[in-house]
Amino acid sequence: MISFLHAADLHLDSPFSGLPPEKAAQRRSEQREVLERLVSLAEPVDLVLLACDLFDGEKTYYETVEALMQALGQMRAQVFIAPGNHDYYSARSLYERLVWPENVHIFRSGEIGRVELPRLGCAVYGAAFTGPSCETSLLRDFCAPKDGLLHLMALHGEVTGGAGSYNPISLEDISRSGLHYLALGHI
Repeated sequence: MISFLHAADLHLDSPFSGLPPEKAAQRRSEQREVLERLVSLAEPVDLVLLACDLFDGEKTYYETVEALMQALGQMRAQVFIAPGNHDYYSARSLYERLVWPENVHIFRSGEIGRVELPRLGCAVYGAAFTGPSCETSLLRDFCAPKDGLLHLMALHGEVTGGAGSYNPISLEDISRSGLHYLALGHI
């Protein structure tokens, strides 16, 4: 049996522009505490699926990045990150510029990628936003093979009737995917 944790939309270092500066700083500090709780929740699991937006945007504080790297590195679980619209993957993104802990896999392409974990009898799939929007469903033509593995996927997107600017996924896309679990973030 496999166990996993699904999280999304932490929006670390959100500017909290509606708050006075001292309250905004307090909220950012509280967000970092969420990372400690995430480590505790992940203690008994095999996988952590992060369907991003981990970050709220390009402006991040050193303390936040340090806390995130430490938290993910403490996990015994394999961590899979699918960048979203607020923290999309690019050559300038933190996903490319940092040296991530060995247990972290970041999906860096706008095409669905696969990581097979034979010891766990599963395959984990994911894709990244490579810009602030994605107007076609990344899941539209995906179908997991019938190979006896458990098929999991992390994606940032919204379940809609098929139209939208943030990876608009239809219920039919999900139904045809053959996935055992789809970890979504965004809405």
